[in-house]
Amino acid sequence: MKKSKFYLISLVFLTLLILGGCGLFNKAPDKSPEEVLKDGFKNLSALNSGSMQVVLNVSGSGVEQGKQQQIAMNVNMGGNFDSKDKQNPKGDFVLSGDVTYDNAKYDGQIDLKIIGKKLYFNLVKYPDLSKDNSQLAMLSLFANKWFFADMSQYGYGDVSILSFDESSLTPEQKEIKDEFGKTNFLKDLKYEGIEDVGNVSAYKYTGTFDKDNFYNFVLKASEINKSASTDENKANFKKALDSLNASPMEVFVSVDGEVFVGAKGFFDYSDPVQNASFNVKFDLKFTNINQPVAVETPKDAVDIMQAFGAQLGGMTPSLPNKSDLTDMEQKVPVDKDK
Repeated sequence: MKKSKFYLISLVFLTLLILGGCGLFNKAPDKSPEEVLKDGFKNLSALNSGSMQVVLNVSGSGVEQGKQQQIAMNVNMGGNFDSKDKQNPKGDFVLSGDVTYDNAKYDGQIDLKIIGKKLYFNLVKYPDLSKDNSQLAMLSLFANKWFFADMSQYGYGDVSILSFDESSLTPEQKEIKDEFGKTNFLKDLKYEGIEDVGNVSAYKYTGTFDKDNFYNFVLKASEINKSASTDENKANFKKALDSLNASPMEVFVSVDGEVFVGAKGFFDYSDPVQNASFNVKFDLKFTNINQPVAVETPKDAVDIMQAFGAQLGGMTPSLPNKSDLTDMEQKVPVDKDK
């Protein structure tokens, strides 16, 4: 009798685990969803190393020269980064994708590396647009070979990778960062359980894009940058947001360390006046949190300015020096026409 009772209790326990999705081991954090998400973004800014992947799928239509055109674009960017050593950050990324426009498809890929103060790139694949623009034929000269630009020669210092170091920010950027940290861009947040994002176990939440908070944040950022929009621009921006429809977004915060590690969702936009519409599907992931990263320096990489100089008959062009930029150009730009 005792053995039968034990089997019965075991069966009930297993049934509860199955029906509840192992809910006993899937407890939500004690903090509110808003607090978890804010801490997730804060901890992301302190992330030292890891991997990231961004996938965008865009499709839409619009009128050009009186003809309705269809466009579709797929973009995939992924790679590894390590900024533990602020004087020698490193990263290894691949940006690839394709665009279909007017029934013609174009593919492209560029490999990027960041090592210390140098930015390396390799044009692996590009569309042949020389028949449409003869100047683009010059792209073939830079295909399948590594080039680099030493950013320190132009006053840009280290190339930052997901760097939110306070010492590198202007007073205006610090104020905008504070406003970002105080703003909830999602409303009606709901805890959905624990789900793996790559190799990271994460709390999953769903929420709706908060247009009002986003609108107020953009206006505040404009004011901080001393580029306040006119009433007409504000009205146009508000109208554009009202035409944006977003599905509930999924966001992920790691169980270990509470770092923001992912987001995915879908939204569409329609402007009947301009006869234009588009929709966007996105998926963002951060994995391999604080894992070591190895990035090799490309062999036989060529200084891009010397390469341009060779094509210009010995005249070596130069990038604009950071000190030549005006104060306003050095600040985070905000589009006043939105």
